[in-house]
Amino acid sequence: MNVNERAVQAVEDGRRWFPANTNLAHDALSLCGEAGEVANIVKKIDRGTHTLDEMMVRLVDEVVDVQTYLYEIMGLINEAHEKKYGMPVDWDAAYDSKRQVNERRFGLVKDIWVQHGSNKES
Repeated sequence: MNVNERAVQAVEDGRRWFPANTNLAHDALSLCGEAGEVANIVKKIDRGTHTLDEMMVRLVDEVVDVQTYLYEIMGLINEAHEKKYGMPVDWDAAYDSKRQVNERRFGLVKDIWVQHGSNKES
């Protein structure tokens, strides 16, 4: 299943499971909530009260929740994009394009820091 197929599936699931709440605002808020759950698990690992091994199953579960809402948001955006432009977003091309922008923005900066002996990153 490709990205667009997963996005369609996520929207269909969302409409079936939560018919009153499948919209961009609700899904964006839900995504933030799930990302917060991931962050909370990582915080517990970072402070040493839990290990990655102990939290692995929960962490994977929460990351998949994040992924699910992200796919649903992508699916809703696809629906709007298709109405306006007659085709869904090419998410692979969008990712590749954004990655190139980030490489130009951040790749050179990191290379300069490494050349000057700094381990500072942002």
